[in-house]
Amino acid sequence: MDVVSLQGIDVYAHHGVHPAERELGQRFVIDADLWFDCSSAARTDSLGQALDYTEVHRLVSETTAGTSFHLIEALAGRLCTVLLRDLPVHRVSVTVQKPN
Repeated sequence: MDVVSLQGIDVYAHHGVHPAERELGQRFVIDADLWFDCSSAARTDSLGQALDYTEVHRLVSETTAGTSFHLIEALAGRLCTVLLRDLPVHRVSVTVQKPN
């Protein structure tokens, strides 16, 4: 199994325990590691056999901006669920940072 890593996906969203965080929003930075068999893509050099990074970015961005959680643990859990459900991956690891 291979690991594809996307790092530094920047999303503005409204997560947090404090009312100001939820009202004003803030920047979140998400990293995603996805376990995927890349052997066919490497052999064929075909995008159709590869993991579509644009789709990963879209799913992370839409899920992060389109929901609201009190805890970043809940956001990370939702991101894992969505990525495992919607992509042909076997395992995921997600890191959510609140840089501010």
